[in-house]
Amino acid sequence: MDERRLLSERLALCALCGRCKKDCPTYLKEQNEARSPRGRLLLLYETARGRAEIDQSIVDRLYSCLLCGACDGVCPSGVDTLGALIRGRSFLRGYDKRAVLLRKALSIGVKRPLLSFRLFSTFKELLGRFLVKKGLIHEGLDLDMPPLQRIGSVFEPLTGKKRGRVVLFTGCAVRYLYPYLGQSFISVMNSLGFEVVVQKKEYCCGAPLLSLGLLKETEELARKNLESFRSLKADGVVSLCPTCVTVSTTLYRRLFGDSLEMVLFDDFIKEYSLPGQGVDTEVFYHSACHRRFAGGDETTVQLIERQGAMVKGRSSGCCGHGGGYSFRHPDRAGLILKERREEFVEADADVVVTSCPGCMFQLSKAVEHERVIHTVELIEEAIQERKAED
Repeated sequence: MDERRLLSERLALCALCGRCKKDCPTYLKEQNEARSPRGRLLLLYETARGRAEIDQSIVDRLYSCLLCGACDGVCPSGVDTLGALIRGRSFLRGYDKRAVLLRKALSIGVKRPLLSFRLFSTFKELLGRFLVKKGLIHEGLDLDMPPLQRIGSVFEPLTGKKRGRVVLFTGCAVRYLYPYLGQSFISVMNSLGFEVVVQKKEYCCGAPLLSLGLLKETEELARKNLESFRSLKADGVVSLCPTCVTVSTTLYRRLFGDSLEMVLFDDFIKEYSLPGQGVDTEVFYHSACHRRFAGGDETTVQLIERQGAMVKGRSSGCCGHGGGYSFRHPDRAGLILKERREEFVEADADVVVTSCPGCMFQLSKAVEHERVIHTVELIEEAIQERKAED
């Protein structure tokens, strides 16, 4: 069945009730029906039926979605809203003239990630200045750190009885932008008695490709990851990124019929007694969309509080980064980000803590970089503080 017919049949179920609009960040911000899930689905349906002429403006409306999942699973008629919006991007990608080069570059980049990283590093000063000027990255982002896979592959607990073995799914952000988060993960898991495997044969989960409508290319990566990670014997595959988890589990299953067994770090360690509770700091908790709409916020907040930190405030919505939105619509994303900054300032906390490297990347454009940290960093600090006290 071709993409046009498949979309048409699936979207015909939509009763236009509007329930999917309730939590949509772009609709809530702009109050524009065309930038709501219902508006996008109706537009997709009309184009799939051949009743609307496809042009760049239609493509741009569809790509105004953050793919955050706020509309997912709420349709009373059973429409897979998120899946339809992703398939819609695939259907319309040939009409999108704004991202032709980006698609080609990303398709090559995820297949040869280390080579791409080396090329970027070679021209980092020129590219870095350009990206900062365009507001696409924050000033102060350290692009000189080596990828996490270069530091080794298996990390044993230094003392005590080994409790188990876990594999870290690094994801692109931890692997190349924030490798120190991977090192913090290794430190925390070793403290809990777990051996940590950093898989060298790991591929991008596909989230950036899905945001550009590269569905077949994402499936290729999914198959490679499924083969690679299933060959390892471990107690679990753990990620520091809720987007990687959502894509590798929920979206792989819906789009390709198979999925990885992967959990977020916060969920994996919640059952274990942490040798921490040594952090005396006030925290503003930013809830990543793929964490919030998976129902995991309370687990993360409890985890933060168990380290001795006080949660003074919580974000009320998206940071504006997801689905390629911050790159394609930087001005609109900036307005969403401004709201998150205002919430942080009002809370008057010491640091922003989040479970998502993508949110860290976006929030650091509005908050001093050293004041945005990941959950795993807070827990590592708590463990080190307790050890120092002992």
